[in-house]
Amino acid sequence: MIPASSHPPASISEFFNSYWEAISRRNWTAVILHSWRNLPEKIESDVDYAVRGTQPRELLEFLAKYSRSKGWRLIQVIEHEPDAYFCVCVQRTAPYSHLQLDVTWSYSRLGHHLVGADLLFENKRDIPGKSFHVTSPGTEFTYLLAKAAAKGKNFSDIREDLNELLREDAAGCHRSASRAFGAVPDSTSSECETLSAWSEWFDGAPFFKAVRKGRKFRIPELLLYLRRILHPTGFMIPTGRTVNDEGISRIADVLAPAFRHTNVLRTWDIRNRLNLLQRLIRTTLVIDAREKADTHQNEGNSDADAIIVAALETLAKRVDRRIRSY
Repeated sequence: MIPASSHPPASISEFFNSYWEAISRRNWTAVILHSWRNLPEKIESDVDYAVRGTQPRELLEFLAKYSRSKGWRLIQVIEHEPDAYFCVCVQRTAPYSHLQLDVTWSYSRLGHHLVGADLLFENKRDIPGKSFHVTSPGTEFTYLLAKAAAKGKNFSDIREDLNELLREDAAGCHRSASRAFGAVPDSTSSECETLSAWSEWFDGAPFFKAVRKGRKFRIPELLLYLRRILHPTGFMIPTGRTVNDEGISRIADVLAPAFRHTNVLRTWDIRNRLNLLQRLIRTTLVIDAREKADTHQNEGNSDADAIIVAALETLAKRVDRRIRSY
């Protein structure tokens, strides 16, 4: 069991590096899937990684306990695909640094299976000076193509990254993509012709037609949506106007990374009443800033920090309860 920490929260770099080391000590294997080169010095978005050797509930329980041991809290877990979880960890006190970890066991999107687990871990690498494993160039190349197609991105959005990976290991990129997608461009072309060929292939690749058409509903997806309805991932936080507008902005800035949307509620009209449940199901942070008769405008942010700390604990306890349903 990992003990909870009574010390100041670990820095984001310490939290990040120690996490992969803690996973390895449990004889699990994790691999960061892309955009790892500047980590942890620059963490500009969520960290996509795959794991094996453990099951979702066990991993999430571990992440919650690990977060507490570092003076952080796991405050959000969103199952966005079957066995794929978007997790948000936040320092329990100021400056409230956060880390978004998106874990999967294989890569699927909109109910379509795109890259298998075996390929994600094939030829994984240790990089000198890094605390984590990364994919092979070929696997990263394949994953970036699949993710871009699934999210409706243009080839130009990933062109620079793909070009770097082709320069590193063109044969490996071709081999991995061929294994995942079937027919791909000829591997004997020159560098410029290769990028051009990949771009042309990407736009009309038969493998991506299904995911580009939209969501595929199977029993696992239907059960996932049922869980989202029964256990909404949105959150309503009351302030009672005991903080000023600056304090409300501070609350929103700290908690927003754990939610898809943020809404400040200043009136309680019929439209807001009807839309509240939908907002909570759609992972919205609702800040209730309606003024109460027995409260007054506060001139500082001390109340805002008290509200943030209480919210972090409430969200962490909610996550602990919900992990049991996975």
